[in-house]
Amino acid sequence: ALARRGVLGADDAEALTQAYAAVTFVMLRQQLADFHAGRPVGNHVDPETLTRLERERLVEALKAIDRLRKRARADFTGAFW
Repeated sequence: ALARRGVLGADDAEALTQAYAAVTFVMLRQQLADFHAGRPVGNHVDPETLTRLERERLVEALKAIDRLRKRARADFTGAFW
């Protein structure tokens, strides 16, 4: 929606779409594993259980999310950091 309104560029929108997919994938996979193992389902994902590629994607996802967070803060408060 932000891209359609011209608030975010296509690259930022794509990065956030990919970020959502990466975070959702690792979270849901962990939650399913917890459920099937009879453990309480939570939000903790042990990075050691991720492949190198998954860790790299998750790092990029968190960077994209952080860029959006910083931009939103700057847009709403006028602060740069």
